[in-house]
Amino acid sequence: MIDSPMKNIGTEVNKDIFLAMHRYLYSMAAGPLAETQLVIFDSEMAHPAENLDFKERLMLDDDPEHPPLIPYYHGH
Repeated sequence: MIDSPMKNIGTEVNKDIFLAMHRYLYSMAAGPLAETQLVIFDSEMAHPAENLDFKERLMLDDDPEHPPLIPYYHGH
């Protein structure tokens, strides 16, 4: 489980570093970590170019169609 791998560095701050980090994670998931499930929590998303079994889920407070992972927790 990886929580905010690029803390405070997103596509608006440094897009090249942000995309490079995600490419690295996805290359590890396609190679040495192929038998490992990776769960990444972040506010921005970079989709993998590799052919990975990939799923994404939007989670929002007070939105029944996109419920948060822990419904009773409201961290601010």
